[in-house]
Amino acid sequence: MPTRCVKVGSASSQRAQAPRGFLPSVAGIAVTVERCLLLPTGDARRGVPSGSLHAAAPSVAKRVCRVVTVLAFAVVFVNTETAASGPPYYISSSQGDDSNAGTSPVAPWKSLDRIYLKSVSKSPFRPGDAILLKAGDTWYGNIYEPNPGTAAAPIVIGSYGHGAKPVIYGDNENARWTPVQGHAGIYSTYVGVHNVIDKVYQGTTNYPSISPGGIPFWKGGASLDAYLNTFIRGSYGPSTATNTIYVKTLDGQAPVNMKLFNHSLVSVGSFVTVENLDLRRSFCGFDLTRTDHVVIANNSVQDTLGIGIYLRIRNTNALVEKNAITRTGNDAIYVLEGHYNTVRGNTVSHVTNSVLGVRTGGDLCAIGLQESSNNLVEYNAVSYARGSAVDYYYEKESAVRYNYCYHTGGAAYPHGTGLRVYGNIFHLDGAGNGMNARNTGTSPIHVFNNVFYATKSFGIMGGARVKFRNNIVVGRSSLVVFTSVSDSDYNCYCSRGADAPFNWSSRAYSFSQYRRASGLDQHSVFADPMFVAANPFQAGDFRLRDRSPCIDRGLDLKRAGFLSPSDSYRDLLGTTIPQGNGADIGAYEYVPKAQEQPHKRSD
Repeated sequence: MPTRCVKVGSASSQRAQAPRGFLPSVAGIAVTVERCLLLPTGDARRGVPSGSLHAAAPSVAKRVCRVVTVLAFAVVFVNTETAASGPPYYISSSQGDDSNAGTSPVAPWKSLDRIYLKSVSKSPFRPGDAILLKAGDTWYGNIYEPNPGTAAAPIVIGSYGHGAKPVIYGDNENARWTPVQGHAGIYSTYVGVHNVIDKVYQGTTNYPSISPGGIPFWKGGASLDAYLNTFIRGSYGPSTATNTIYVKTLDGQAPVNMKLFNHSLVSVGSFVTVENLDLRRSFCGFDLTRTDHVVIANNSVQDTLGIGIYLRIRNTNALVEKNAITRTGNDAIYVLEGHYNTVRGNTVSHVTNSVLGVRTGGDLCAIGLQESSNNLVEYNAVSYARGSAVDYYYEKESAVRYNYCYHTGGAAYPHGTGLRVYGNIFHLDGAGNGMNARNTGTSPIHVFNNVFYATKSFGIMGGARVKFRNNIVVGRSSLVVFTSVSDSDYNCYCSRGADAPFNWSSRAYSFSQYRRASGLDQHSVFADPMFVAANPFQAGDFRLRDRSPCIDRGLDLKRAGFLSPSDSYRDLLGTTIPQGNGADIGAYEYVPKAQEQPHKRSD
């Protein structure tokens, strides 16, 4: 019978002595996770950190919930007036008038249309200008501001006044429908200037779009008639930028329970900062293309059928920081063909295949990197994604580090070359597998100092030019799935179920058999890692006890070349590695109580 590691002691005896619910984080702030309560749809709760993670569905909101502290990578979001160097323009749905100059909070504009109209006017927004939405107000519409700022004077889009973040809805729920003369069953509504409607639903019934096919319908008259004559029952159009949408209803009656989802709610040019907004119920929250140095910070994005924050094509040097993205149907944050972007300190929860009762699809991952390079994903908190926490596709030279991920359909799936994944905690909660890494080039993929906990079918998997070092893997099934070209050592493995949890070259082995057959993991250990909690949940629970077999058993990866000479080798809390007689295995470097270092972020 092969050796199987077991838990030692009771849960209470292994928990840290710090008060329950407190964990000193990298930024010194706590983020709460409610294990059974989801932020109610369409409602931004106040009185809790905007970076909170929420779980399960609104239907279970009456259940008694256990609230625990997980980890904070971001500051608590406080709605404050946005500062800018240039003249501000004010917009208030409750107090404004579009005939106002908009340059004073006592005489603001009313609609978001004014942003687009000024952007394309002979006197557009200029570097240093600010566009400020009144806190506590709401709009249906979108922000489209393509004019660039500069490095010294970015254009700023944010809020003014006190109260809740200004809210922009993107489902046009307030649409007023007018029957179109001469076209039975067809109705029209105004959706704001330069708006693109991506999806239309009546209840849960999807209406397909009708392409104009070259008909210049915008000219009206016979051209519009020709276009509308192509409509079928249960359809809409156009799906291009417009200010008027037409639908032909299934029953020929005026639209009821009709939702027109904007393609995106915010689209801007280079050197623009967007902060302190609350975006709800659209296809995408942000959609950026070919921008440089855009900052998206301290925003809330809720209920998007597609992608919450989409860096679509060739965006560079963007900073996506301290946003809360909740209930998305494809991906929460996605970078496509982008370079040198940073995704930091965001909270992502509930990436799912159903949003607002509408069936969605796609990757269902929290953070995606595709055909991009030199991006940095760090200090994010992720929970309840049906897909993986981090997904890749032909990615190059990017780093994913110091993230806490809970109950996702997978940990991270590195696909590309020159990638680094380190210092992360992936608590799969039995919902998904660990890591499957594939190198598509020549530069090695380095996976080190991570925790893969409660994995489903396998812990870590990787082929040629993928190096696993200093990781803790705990699961009930296969801990590794390796072949003759795999490269793994200095790890800690713990099986909570399988008698032969090491799969090498399609055969299952015990730990000793696996090491003899494969030659891998010669310096690794098969033992309980002895976290400070017997049943870890919050990130701090994954710290090591003083008798852990992981202490001083890892490899100094700075010396081993896993990090560049300019990189700091630190753990999730910023502690320098190694301490004591050697590097530790896992995401935390053990420091005796009397020698604890001040927590600080890695450079």
